[in-house]
Amino acid sequence: MKADINENFDERLNRTVLHPLFHTTKSFYIFISILIDIIGWGGYAFITQLRYGLIVTGMRDVTFWGFYIINFVFFIGISHAGTLV
Repeated sequence: MKADINENFDERLNRTVLHPLFHTTKSFYIFISILIDIIGWGGYAFITQLRYGLIVTGMRDVTFWGFYIINFVFFIGISHAGTLV
């Protein structure tokens, strides 16, 4: 009797947990397409910057490349602080 209850529970649990993976709605595909569009937009911006340089960002002076280094170091510091917490 107890084995039947556990099997039934396992089947219900699997059905409940795995249902969103196999039965998606139209809004899911819309959301995924928006995310793919954002990734594509970022890729286009990155390739444009590689092609034309920092002129496309409005940073034409020699020292503005430091802005990228400062952002990188800042976000690495935030991630270390998050790890510490």
